[in-house]
Amino acid sequence: MRVVNKIKSVYAETRKNASAISDKTGKNRWMLELDILRCLFKYKASPNNYLKFEFYNLTAAQRATYVTYGVSQQMIRKFNNPKDIDVFENKLKFAEVFQDMFGRAYLDTSKMTFQDFEVFCKGKEKFVCKPTGGSQGTDIRVFHIAQDDLTNIYAEIMEKYVSGFMLEEWIEQHSVLSDIYPDAVNCLRIITVYDGKTTDFLTGGVTFSLHSEIANGSQPSIVAPVDLETGILYKPAATFGSKLYVNHPTTGKRILGVQLPFWQETIALLMRASQRVPTVGYVGWDVALTPSGPILIEGNTTPGYKYYQIPAHLSDGIGNLAVYQRALCRGKAEA
Repeated sequence: MRVVNKIKSVYAETRKNASAISDKTGKNRWMLELDILRCLFKYKASPNNYLKFEFYNLTAAQRATYVTYGVSQQMIRKFNNPKDIDVFENKLKFAEVFQDMFGRAYLDTSKMTFQDFEVFCKGKEKFVCKPTGGSQGTDIRVFHIAQDDLTNIYAEIMEKYVSGFMLEEWIEQHSVLSDIYPDAVNCLRIITVYDGKTTDFLTGGVTFSLHSEIANGSQPSIVAPVDLETGILYKPAATFGSKLYVNHPTTGKRILGVQLPFWQETIALLMRASQRVPTVGYVGWDVALTPSGPILIEGNTTPGYKYYQIPAHLSDGIGNLAVYQRALCRGKAEA
């Protein structure tokens, strides 16, 4: 029954995306449906991949260069032992295992007393409340301490966020990034593969929030690719279906060409982090660049691949598969 439901879901998404593309381009909807299904089998590309990567504008040779859903799942199966991913899926465990790289105070709301909370809040203007098992920036809330007294905030947390949540100190980001957009921690995502011997850096970029206090690819935001050798944002920012942004559309501050601070320190940090849990080798690391250096926000065992193949960034229509294939050809992470 589960397989039948999955087939129905994929076909429903196929029809929906074909209709949307047809409306946008004038292409025949039925031919688009057939092409989406063809790409599903030939390139392991989901209907969403077909839409986001604009496969309808690409040749067969170009399509064959993309990291698709199927390729990403292959990476996960090869490098990530499901028995050990809880270190990454549970943010409290992550904070404990990577405490020397975490760089900020945190509290488990299920064990927090008012005295703990009072000490945690001392000297702070705001903090973050997030689910320990959440993803894609969902259910995250920023509390502003000056807007209320500690008693009322504590009572609200105990009522709404006492189970499965944690508090984290708000991260002060480096002025290079806060000058571009000051209201959120603009997050650097770097995807690495560790095979038990060697760490490879696959791709990455900085996600800039557009309007909110949360910078996440699943929220209103734009992504600027980073050159992994230099730490320079070497292309304008963009998202799917958008134009390229040389400057941040909200603040007007320049993004293209910005040199990220502490780049060598960031690479060194991720070399260490990637080998901390060797049986989970395929990870998307979210890094905050602070005035004193890089710290880890979290690690993701489904690292994401789409935002580093945004069509606006790929003028030649060539994706990132070649980089991933080098990792796939190597050995599996040690058990």
